[in-house]
Amino acid sequence: MTITRRNASRGALTALTAGLLAACGSDTPVEPPAPPPVATSLVIVSGNNQRRPPGETLPAPVVVRVNDQRGAAMAGVALSFTIQAGDGAINPASATTGSDGQAQTTWTLGAAEGENRVQVSATGTSLIPVVFRAIASNLILNAVSPDTLREGQTATLTGQGFDATPTNNSVMIGDAPATVTGGTTTSLTVTVPTRACLPLGNAAVTVTVSNQTSNAVNHPFQPPAFDNPPLGQLVIIKDPRDFCLQLAPSVTGADYLIGMGVSAELPLATLPFTIRGRAGALLAPVSPSVAASVAVTSIPRGRLFDDALVERRLAHLRAESRLRGWERQHLGRPAGPRVMAARAAGAGPGAAQAVPSVGDTMTIRVPNIDANPCTPVQIGTRVRAVGNFGIFVVDTLNPKAADSLTTAEIQAFRDTFDLHTYPTTTTYFGAPSDLDANSRVIVVLTIQVNKMAQGNIAGFVFSGDLFDRETQCGSSDEGELFYGHVPDGADSAGTGARSKASVLGQMSSLIAHEFTHNIQQSRRLIVLGGDLMTSWEMEGQAVLAEEVVGHKVLGNMPGQDYGATKVFDPPGANWYNPNFAQLALYYGWAADGQNPDRRNPNAPELCTVFGDGDLNDDPVIPCTPFWFYGASWMLQRYIADRFGPGWGPNGEADLTRDWIDKSPMLDGVQNIEALLGVKFDTLFAQWSAMHYVDGRVTSADPKLRTSSWNLFNIFSSAREAARLQPAARSFAQFSDARSARGGSTAYTLLTATAARPAMAVRVRDANGQPLATGLQPQFWVVRTR
Repeated sequence: MTITRRNASRGALTALTAGLLAACGSDTPVEPPAPPPVATSLVIVSGNNQRRPPGETLPAPVVVRVNDQRGAAMAGVALSFTIQAGDGAINPASATTGSDGQAQTTWTLGAAEGENRVQVSATGTSLIPVVFRAIASNLILNAVSPDTLREGQTATLTGQGFDATPTNNSVMIGDAPATVTGGTTTSLTVTVPTRACLPLGNAAVTVTVSNQTSNAVNHPFQPPAFDNPPLGQLVIIKDPRDFCLQLAPSVTGADYLIGMGVSAELPLATLPFTIRGRAGALLAPVSPSVAASVAVTSIPRGRLFDDALVERRLAHLRAESRLRGWERQHLGRPAGPRVMAARAAGAGPGAAQAVPSVGDTMTIRVPNIDANPCTPVQIGTRVRAVGNFGIFVVDTLNPKAADSLTTAEIQAFRDTFDLHTYPTTTTYFGAPSDLDANSRVIVVLTIQVNKMAQGNIAGFVFSGDLFDRETQCGSSDEGELFYGHVPDGADSAGTGARSKASVLGQMSSLIAHEFTHNIQQSRRLIVLGGDLMTSWEMEGQAVLAEEVVGHKVLGNMPGQDYGATKVFDPPGANWYNPNFAQLALYYGWAADGQNPDRRNPNAPELCTVFGDGDLNDDPVIPCTPFWFYGASWMLQRYIADRFGPGWGPNGEADLTRDWIDKSPMLDGVQNIEALLGVKFDTLFAQWSAMHYVDGRVTSADPKLRTSSWNLFNIFSSAREAARLQPAARSFAQFSDARSARGGSTAYTLLTATAARPAMAVRVRDANGQPLATGLQPQFWVVRTR
């Protein structure tokens, strides 16, 4: 009894509380009643785009659905069906949607061939009508056999409205024409096209007669083979008729690097092409997503190349390149044998001189590279240091200032040249000639260099010094010389101040670069009586000389897979950073000090390893000038790493010396093929793939790697703008119109992070025809993940 009364009391209290809340208001929200349903959309469910002969009833009814504002089916909406085109008939002409929101009618086509249309409207509403379309045609494709189409095999098409004359029927399988070999008005026999580059999956089959095309029947298609290389393995296709990659479907993700390269040594020529991707069948079940790329966490990101150093280097190279071009245009063959014979006899204007001593004076003819380099600027010099391989002299009219080079600093240049530069470069490239019979190179440090090329050149060698002064080149010093700049903090030269730190920082690597040109020129022209190599060969070797002399100075060596710390951190940065900066120019880095993240478009595909000075200012070359220095250097480093071990007692040094000496009348690609005994087109494809694969795929074919440097590690640490950036595409349909220059490659990275469908990737010209073979195009793929 007591418990019951307590419960009753609690019930009364609850009722009282509810009443008070109702009277005084409550914070508890009360949902408003749901609005009544309103028809908001009319959608096609089925029955659209059918095809039957004129006058026939379509096999499937046309079905529509009305949705309310929540997307739910709405019943009881009156619909009207109206013929818009084709003079056909519908039955019924009106209907009301059922509980599923749908209504339907039967459609009989008109008596004439052509498009028929029916409009469906919701009576008494503002809903946008929908329109069904159908084709009244006597040309209908019903079926295709066998069950799976394969290239080159016979297939049968059945239907109606075909032409009894086989050649009057055009059959397409996908976007490739099939050959019609026989048939009647209801059956055609065809040969499935070869080289169609259709992916595994369904291919649309159509028949066209008298400009009228049938309905499409999607039928299974099986490509002849798949190009799914193992991880890190390269597949190269050289016949443009076969420029097709067939990738099988998979339940896992993958990355494929695709290259469309042009290996011909024709840097002025470009090859336009279209690369097209078609997705096909997908395997089930779909796998979980996998990592999209290799993680690099041990090195800092976003590092920059030294913009100021790069800017100085590019200005210097522009001036040097103009000088090399002048030499090629105006200097023929030196009268070396006559001069050396006269000197051997102790007679003539170029007779050998005794090795000077410190303090001696010498008259030097500096080539005037701002005008005619064979017109000399004559200066007096004093010997400041004499080494085993170098004689260092200074212009007596150099600025006398606090920042002038000291005797100790000049002696340090001498020691570096004696201990590192001369022995390393001569081991790698051979001994230079010795026209002045002093067994040494004369290094001339003069303010005259500061005055030249608007102050942009830091130093140079001049091949005119190998020519006869009396009959061929009036500025010739008839010996082996290097002309270098000097500190000029007060800008007495009038072309811009130069600090001592700038001169000291550049001099050793600059001498290594320029002395290599002296070796190349004198060995080819004087010692071997041959021809000069191409500009891109010579500059690539000169940059290689900077690298290997840097190794000697720093105690490093090739083949060690060095990474970012060697390139970006002292002391290696002084030797290696400029080389990789020039390689980044080839990749598309703009070297824009105001915007370090800016890239040049269409690089490297419209740049070229075969560059020279004449291309630097060509507006069709998108790369920042002197990109080819880095590209050619990396080509020669790749070749040295790959073929150098075991080449001779000195390994890669014997190979690089043979590059100059083995075939002194050959240059460029012919020189490389004669040296290595391999075809350059294959080598070029492997080198092109190496730029992206090296360091990224640890299990890659050694032919796709360079053992001296880890490019992935180096460029992953650099700013993104400095990296090689392939065009990114997924396993879906795409079509890109692109071009590649002779000596370049257009890269595409095909990426799937999870399950991927079959994929067919084809390269053709703008008209869908195989590319011409004149530029030696090549199509290749390597799986990178």
